[in-house]
Amino acid sequence: MNLNNYYNRVILRKQKSLFNRFITISLILFAVLLITLPITGCRFFNRNHVISPSDTLSLTAIKTQKADQTLLAIPIDRPLSESEAVAMAERLIIPLESYDVLRPGGAADLLQLEKVVIERVVDGDTLIVRWQDKSTRLRMIGIDAPESYSHHDDALRTHKGESVSRIVNAWLDGREVYLQFDVSQFDPYDRLLAYVWLDSHTMVNEVLVREGLTEEHRYKPTTHFNDYFATLEKKAKDENRGIWSNGKP
Repeated sequence: MNLNNYYNRVILRKQKSLFNRFITISLILFAVLLITLPITGCRFFNRNHVISPSDTLSLTAIKTQKADQTLLAIPIDRPLSESEAVAMAERLIIPLESYDVLRPGGAADLLQLEKVVIERVVDGDTLIVRWQDKSTRLRMIGIDAPESYSHHDDALRTHKGESVSRIVNAWLDGREVYLQFDVSQFDPYDRLLAYVWLDSHTMVNEVLVREGLTEEHRYKPTTHFNDYFATLEKKAKDENRGIWSNGKP
């Protein structure tokens, strides 16, 4: 046999073997790329991209915020019926905002707060709670609701205030909540002053302002969250929500 032909055949077989290995490895790498691409997304191709807080928020916004942004509108010529109030209260379960991102200090540490039970809702900003084994009138600080039918002065009672009161009653009556105090624990009328939390991520005061059910109001010196509430109120007004749907009550 011609040695040159023999060596040529051996070399050709080695070349074919190396080529086949190259093809096999290439196919494996391509398959891995197809699997990982949906997970890593477009960032795989942009190695200089840095995920910002706004990117993270946009990814979670659909899960944490209302997909249906239909306005809570409060009629001016009549109060909401009980069934209407219940329906509106149910819509408060899903937040309009990622409040932990907006709120100064972020989420609350419930271990630092006092747990109480709401015995009765007086109106949109006042509750009766079981605090230190006695019924205590509590004023939610930093907010002010229009006067309801429970106000002692007939001239100050409003349909909108009664609507808000019914919504808050449907939402909170009988629930366990957590109290966060500010500089002063009581006001001149001996009402307990507090920010009321449903859980570590949801403060009742902020939800009521953002949904347009109350307005921001400063009661010095308890003003820790008032600038934040003012921002939420502006959003509610701009969107004509709640009591702002037909102008200021």
